[in-house]
Amino acid sequence: SSGINAEWPLRPGQFKFRFMRKVKTNDIKKPEWYLTKILSWIKEYQGVFEDVFGKLFLETSSSLFVEQLCEFAVLKMRDDLGKIDNTLFTHYVDEILKFHKELNEVTDLTQIRLPLMELFTRELTLKRWLQLETISAFEFLTNIQSDNDKFDRRNSSYNYEIPLMTVRMLTLVKATGERVHSIPSSALNNCFYTLQADILKEHLIFLTESVKKLGYNDEKYLLVINSVVYVLMVIEEWSFDTHFIKISRFKKEKSTDCDSALIPLL
Repeated sequence: SSGINAEWPLRPGQFKFRFMRKVKTNDIKKPEWYLTKILSWIKEYQGVFEDVFGKLFLETSSSLFVEQLCEFAVLKMRDDLGKIDNTLFTHYVDEILKFHKELNEVTDLTQIRLPLMELFTRELTLKRWLQLETISAFEFLTNIQSDNDKFDRRNSSYNYEIPLMTVRMLTLVKATGERVHSIPSSALNNCFYTLQADILKEHLIFLTESVKKLGYNDEKYLLVINSVVYVLMVIEEWSFDTHFIKISRFKKEKSTDCDSALIPLL
C-alpha cells in the first residue's frame, strides 16, 4: 500500500502545482500528460482511498475518489477548450476517449459520474465534436469511393464478391461506433449511431448511382449489385445486436439534437 504521502493526489494544490502553473507540464497541446497522471493516481491510490475512507462512505468511496480526480482535469480543460483550433480539439477528443477506455479497465464506468464526458457532451462542445467527426468520416468515405482500387474484388462473409470500397466503408462504420461504445451514455451513443446510419445511407446512394452509370455488360455491374445486397444484409444483422437495440429504443423514447449537430461545418 502506498499510503498517504506527499504526492497524495487529493492534497490541495497537487494538480494545480503540476499542470496549472507556468511549468513545462502545463502545455495546452498535451492533455495526455495530465490525463495519464490522473490514471496513474487512480491505479496507485484507489485501494488506499477505499481503506481509509471506505468505512465512512461504504461502496461510494472509490467512486468519489475517481470523480474528484476527473474534476481536476475538467477544471483545466474547461478553459483550454476555448483556446484550441479544430485539429487540437480532435486530439483532445481522442485522448478523452482513450482515457475513459483505460479507466474502464480499472473501474466500472456505469457506477460513477464522468465529469469529463459531461464537459464534452454539453451542447456547444458536443456539436463541435460531432461536426468534426462527421467531416472526418465523410472525407474518408469520399476518398475510398474515389480510389482507383475501389472496384477491386473482395470475398464477403456470404461467399460472393463485393468491391473493396464497401469493405472499407463498413470498417469505417464499425470504427465510428467503437469510438464511444464503452461510454455508458445512451445520448452520446445515439448521436454516433445516427452518424453511422448517415454513412451507410450515403454509400448506398453512391452504389445506386454507380449502377445507373454502369452497363449490364460491365463486369463491375454485378459487383455493385452484390455490394448493395451485402450492405443491406449487414444492416439486418446489426439490427439484432443488443447495443443497437438499446440505442434504437433510446432514440424512440427521447429526442436529441444529433440531427442538427451532424450538419457539417461550412
